[in-house]
Amino acid sequence: MPVQLIFSIVPFNITSVASQAKDKMKLLLLQSSLFPAKDDIAAKVTTAWTTTVESQPVEFRDLARNSAVAGEKKLVNLVESMRNNLKEVGRHFVYFKYDLKEGNTVLATENLMAVEVRVNHIIELITDERFLDIMVKINGSYITVPFGSTPVLEFIMYITYNSKFGYDQYLGKGVPLTRDKLQPLFVMTGTIFRWALGERSNGIFTASDFVVDDWQAYHTGLEKCFDNMSPAQQEALDILIAKHIVCPY
Repeated sequence: MPVQLIFSIVPFNITSVASQAKDKMKLLLLQSSLFPAKDDIAAKVTTAWTTTVESQPVEFRDLARNSAVAGEKKLVNLVESMRNNLKEVGRHFVYFKYDLKEGNTVLATENLMAVEVRVNHIIELITDERFLDIMVKINGSYITVPFGSTPVLEFIMYITYNSKFGYDQYLGKGVPLTRDKLQPLFVMTGTIFRWALGERSNGIFTASDFVVDDWQAYHTGLEKCFDNMSPAQQEALDILIAKHIVCPY
């Protein structure tokens, strides 16, 4: 009986390739910065797509390369879409976690005192970026820990483990998170929270656009603040992370 050879053709799947490149781009952003400069975005897009192409079976690599133009454009747009998603969630966290809802059920003209209280509260929060800080006692001494405030920690816990974003798959499932690993999320959270607090700085909500050029310098300043934390502050933040940002499953 003659032997019959059966050949199966595995089709090229550009959707799968694009999804892989998207995941690599998210990983690059979460490992470095969620607010990269324009030149840096271009470099990350090239790295994500090139790495994805090289990981394909040899017979599909040329097809993947030919899809680079359309694929890279989508990766550029991914940076803005990630930022917009975090921005909308951040708005809600700022409203509820910093107790800004008091008196919002009445018109400002009917309850000027409530408005004034909110104004003063927000001024206190944004002065010297106090909305980021928490005071903790370490070895008998009190120290201020930047980025250690409960709203910031709860926000990062939410977007990492308890939301559609599922950033734990990029940060390492089941791996303890640390200050260094979460640096991009801490800095981006601080930037978004400051923008959202500004929308309520006159005591009532006034929507504003998140203009990238306006907030790039602020984000860079927070990066420097994060990098310049003292050893004691770094240790304290890692302790807070271990307590508040824990895989729930």
